[in-house]
Amino acid sequence: MKTFAAWTEALANVGVLIGIIFLTIEVSQNTLATKSDASLAIQTAISESISRVQSNPALFDVVYKIYYEEELTPKEYLLAAFYWHSFLTLMDGAVLQYELGVIDLEVLQIYDQELYVTTHQTTFAKRYWENEADSFSPALQAYVANVIKNFREGAR
Repeated sequence: MKTFAAWTEALANVGVLIGIIFLTIEVSQNTLATKSDASLAIQTAISESISRVQSNPALFDVVYKIYYEEELTPKEYLLAAFYWHSFLTLMDGAVLQYELGVIDLEVLQIYDQELYVTTHQTTFAKRYWENEADSFSPALQAYVANVIKNFREGAR
């Protein structure tokens, strides 16, 4: 009877071990799927934000003026500020998701050029970032500082 009990206990332990292995594999696959979904959602949202410039003639004209350092009317400045804030808010969310391990660094790095342009390439961008950086997370502020450093060093 003791032998039977020992075998039953050993089989039960093997069953538990197989269950744990199966659960580990499932959690790993779930994590990968979640990361993939989050990455796709972020990339889609940021791409749509950038595409809005192309599909909105008024916004396109304002962005054009910003890139070519032309004077903005108060109304244009407000439109630009809303767009800049919207884009940077998306990037802020992406950086926070990276810090939580939901997305990989490579997903953020896809948009480093846009982040540099939006915070430092033009007079408007520099002024906006200087005045509004504190309204974003410290994580985004640090990430932007790193992007700027990399661009200045010619790393990108």
